[in-house]
Amino acid sequence: MSAGVRAYWQQVSERAARHARACLLDVVPVELGSATADYAVLRLVGLDGETIECRCAIPHGVQSAPVVLAYHDATRPVRGWHHLTRFVALGYAVVAMQNRAGVEGVLVAEPAAVGDGWGVMYHLPGEALPPTGRTISNKTCQTLEATYSDALVVAHALSRIDRIDAHKVLTFGDGLGGALALLVASQVPVCAASAFAPLPSALDESCARVDVAQIASGLSCPVLMGMGLLDRQATPEAISAIIDGLLQPRVLRYPRYAHERVNAFEDELMAFLIASRPTGHN
Repeated sequence: MSAGVRAYWQQVSERAARHARACLLDVVPVELGSATADYAVLRLVGLDGETIECRCAIPHGVQSAPVVLAYHDATRPVRGWHHLTRFVALGYAVVAMQNRAGVEGVLVAEPAAVGDGWGVMYHLPGEALPPTGRTISNKTCQTLEATYSDALVVAHALSRIDRIDAHKVLTFGDGLGGALALLVASQVPVCAASAFAPLPSALDESCARVDVAQIASGLSCPVLMGMGLLDRQATPEAISAIIDGLLQPRVLRYPRYAHERVNAFEDELMAFLIASRPTGHN
């Protein structure tokens, strides 16, 4: 089935590439008074005619910057401008795409949990993990497919954005954003990819086309992967299924974390981006 899923997304990527060469691309500058970066909101038209919106930051004075394509989780907004500027500090441009409304359906209902007073959540003993082979609704599948195709359109449109080197691309995302990061890396030449707790995975055949384990199977670029061992959304078993299909994974496991952001992983991400930064930039 993985080969069929990859072939499907290859066809979508080819459509997205043709579309990206001619679709509307509106660049709206945003003045934030920064001496280090130039900011803009990008608006494109997706394959189905819907608007795709991204935040973009490019190092000030750089004529051809490598770029990080950044993606966010299902229930979180696109990252803020100041957060995105951390990529600029490493010499990267960054393009952060907004997910479509409705992708929240990818999450499963969480059982009760208790905190330890330090922001770490512990699930109560004896509670079962969400089953593997689970199903998400047809509506959620359709919204996820549209969001995946949006990500491919944006990736193929990079060559139309001034001062970005579309041949020097890295991807990063957490949660659903991790799936987008791996999807794009599977269809567009990238230098490296990073994903924390990517989802969805371990889906049944009815929604296999959005199963990131099948999409990323055979991915050959270097991948930094992170996982929380208490995660009930991107479970350790589901993440292991993704890792098994990667050819160059580096895996970081965090025993005390659930489906949440992990600052220690984001520190590792910065080091990974420094080590993976393409040479020959201006």
